[in-house]
Amino acid sequence: MSDVILIKMINGEEIVGKIKKEDEETVTVEKPAIVMLTPNQTGGVQVQMGPYSMFTEKPISLNKQAIMYIAEPNTELENSYNSNFGSGIVMPKKTLIT
Repeated sequence: MSDVILIKMINGEEIVGKIKKEDEETVTVEKPAIVMLTPNQTGGVQVQMGPYSMFTEKPISLNKQAIMYIAEPNTELENSYNSNFGSGIVMPKKTLIT
């Protein structure tokens, strides 16, 4: 399991980052990035990420009452986060060996 997590907020925002600490009321996220879906030229959508807060590089504490769920991101999202905001380590896609 990775230390990169996906947080869905009750306002619809999705945040990717690493949990630094957690207590009864808050979850503190290190290097948080917001996940945004934008339309592309083929009529589909593409995933983009940007800093969750452009005005601080410190971890951000999120109130647990504002969080809908916390989940493990898929490999593609985790790799994008790691290459832009995290360790730089990219996991290979899982394939069956025949």
